[in-house]
Amino acid sequence: MTHESHFVKSHQSQARWRYQVNATLKDQKSLDRYLAWLFAGHVQAVCQWAISAEVVTVEKEESETPQVMSIYWFAGPTEYAAYEAEGAPKLREEGIALAQELGGINFSRSFGWAWSFESSHANSSN
Repeated sequence: MTHESHFVKSHQSQARWRYQVNATLKDQKSLDRYLAWLFAGHVQAVCQWAISAEVVTVEKEESETPQVMSIYWFAGPTEYAAYEAEGAPKLREEGIALAQELGGINFSRSFGWAWSFESSHANSSN
């Protein structure tokens, strides 16, 4: 990261490196096929480098196309860089092949430091 703030540097011990892939699909059938592909090994493959992963189907209005967020948590940018060098090229090729099979998937990616917070009453018993 070239322009990291002083705040980010001083709070990295409380953060994890977050990598997110957003996929916009053309219809419900494509969504189902994409989720099956993710769950059949893609997410587990990324987790050879990542600490954990989350897959989120985005709630939508009737007129919107289906979207999925795949969120991967890495220990830091070094582990993410190892994934980018060793795992990502092959896995992205597989994603491109699936997109061609489904008639297109619009992918976008983002990454950076992320901090998690819990409510003060999240662990209290009622």
